[in-house]
Amino acid sequence: MEKYGDSFFMNHIDAKEGIKKIVPIPTNHVEREVGFDEKNPFAYRYRVEGMTNETFEPYEVTHFRLKSSVDFDEYGKSMLEGGRRI
Repeated sequence: MEKYGDSFFMNHIDAKEGIKKIVPIPTNHVEREVGFDEKNPFAYRYRVEGMTNETFEPYEVTHFRLKSSVDFDEYGKSMLEGGRRI
């Protein structure tokens, strides 16, 4: 989370018992898609690139982010960003 500013987890959900298992997803394989639905411009979903290239609804993915700036709206800001050379 410090490196990318984000951390993603896949939720394995059971209809009766709720969340049964949480599995981490590599941060560099996840993309948040916003504005894909013409009827709802605020709708978003997650696309996990790699072997499956599937899309997931927001309730299927837990997204933690370091929100220290408005420059990175959809994603968090890395703690290493300030030490990077321009």
